[in-house]
Amino acid sequence: MSRPALARVPRDAHPPRRPLSPLAQALVMGCLDRAEQLGHTVPTITNPADLRGAEGLEVIRDVSIELGQVLTQCHERQRRE
Repeated sequence: MSRPALARVPRDAHPPRRPLSPLAQALVMGCLDRAEQLGHTVPTITNPADLRGAEGLEVIRDVSIELGQVLTQCHERQRRE
C-alpha cells in the first residue's frame, strides 16, 4: 500500500507573527507532552497562548523530527522480533 502524499502548506497560510489558534496551541502542547513521555528534553512553555505562528511551527517541526526517528526505530525493532 502506498503512502498518501503530504499536502504542501503555503508559507502564508498562517502568518508567522499571528497568535496560534486554540487548536494549534493544543497541537503544540500535545507534541511536547508526547516527546516528554518518550524521554526527550522539551522546551518549557508556560502559556501556549503567547506562541506565535513561527514559534509554534518551529516547536512542532523540531519535536516531530525527533518523534519520527524514535517511532522508526521502534517499528524496525518490532519487525525484527
